[in-house]
Amino acid sequence: MAKQARALATRQRVLEGAAEVFEEYGYAATTMAQILERCGVTKGALYFHFGSKEKLARAILEADERLLASLVASDRPALQVVIDASHGFARELQTNVIARASVRLAIEHGTFSQVEFTTHVMWQDGARDLLARAGREGVLLPGVDVEAVAETVVAAFTGAQIVSQAVSDRRDLRRRLTNFWTLLLPGIVRPELVGRFDPSGGYISV
Repeated sequence: MAKQARALATRQRVLEGAAEVFEEYGYAATTMAQILERCGVTKGALYFHFGSKEKLARAILEADERLLASLVASDRPALQVVIDASHGFARELQTNVIARASVRLAIEHGTFSQVEFTTHVMWQDGARDLLARAGREGVLLPGVDVEAVAETVVAAFTGAQIVSQAVSDRRDLRRRLTNFWTLLLPGIVRPELVGRFDPSGGYISV
């Protein structure tokens, strides 16, 4: 068990070191030598866990997928789950280098994979499914196009985090998300229910 724990700790250290380098330099400019230096592990340990730069990138994107699953694992009303998940991911971007690296790798996905699926598609699909559930819960205005709303949510989040990174190192990202949801909710939620949803995260039970 101790050996297994050490192996898991080494794997995590490699992943975090690689994420730091990917975040700083991007996928194309990153080398395995840079990752090795940043991680502080032996070359054998690095290649035992991840045999290539692409495998490291894919592992970071897979971590993003697991993060999404954890953020939407809630029994709250579906629309509030979408709001809360956006704020949850914002917190991760402020504190978690693997999440930050996943954002850059998602943008650069075409440089290391021919697969069309990206984390942006994953987040959009997740938002669409939750918004469809919100429709079934009777929350949305008649005629709301959940696909269009999902696309807008992901695009707005992506733009907000890029601007926030540039002007405040993402310190104001949650405020920007709160503003976005404050403006969006009246356009998609039945008027009598808008007040139940907290654009900064949280649900008001009545």
